[in-house]
Amino acid sequence: MATETALSPGIMPDHVPQQLGLLRDRDDWTGSTGSKRRKLQNRINQRAHQRTITALQQWVKYQNAASSPRTDCLLILVKFNVFRALLNNGKMLGFSTAGEYLNDDALSPFANPMRPEESLRSLPLALRPTSFQCRTPHHPWLDLFPHPVMRDNLIRASGAYYKQGLCAVLIGLFDSSTGRSGMIVWGEPWDPSGWEVTEPFMKDWAWALCGCDELLRATNYWRGIRGEPPLKLEEVVRK
Repeated sequence: MATETALSPGIMPDHVPQQLGLLRDRDDWTGSTGSKRRKLQNRINQRAHQRTITALQQWVKYQNAASSPRTDCLLILVKFNVFRALLNNGKMLGFSTAGEYLNDDALSPFANPMRPEESLRSLPLALRPTSFQCRTPHHPWLDLFPHPVMRDNLIRASGAYYKQGLCAVLIGLFDSSTGRSGMIVWGEPWDPSGWEVTEPFMKDWAWALCGCDELLRATNYWRGIRGEPPLKLEEVVRK
């Protein structure tokens, strides 16, 4: 007859990877499936998200106090600024940090034919959903960009690109990149004229920028201030 194997006193089994960082046993999703598993995972992701924001805010304050921050620190600050801009746009859209766009299975509330148009009139023009957004189910994180044409391009190509890769390029605060490769925010998060795309981003994500004339004009405006030559989408793609 099979017998149970007792653990030696003082010896505890190692946590499996998904258990690391749990605060309570009831958060452990090992063996759970379906909606219960997703609910537990989202709760843990949201908690980690808040810890990350708090740690980054403290880190930024420390770097701002330094007299000459290192180049790698400046690169992280650029990505953190994009991260903060997207969060701010989410709040302006009425999304809750705890739900609408942290949940992997979330759907944009704008893709709802019953949503009253009056609720959109208070939004900045660049953040108001396009007709394509309103009739096409999509993840709400794509609603955070103040570039209507870019949003439509990303939604239209959904499933044809690696979304986590786009997220890593834009706000991957601790990835291994050695230069600016995403976007830069110079002004208010909701104002498209305050956003800039870098040349590597333009080359790798050219299809997402097709038709984004306002964003390209803003990019060349900020480049001009630095004395850098303007970028043309078709020329960058050919390089």
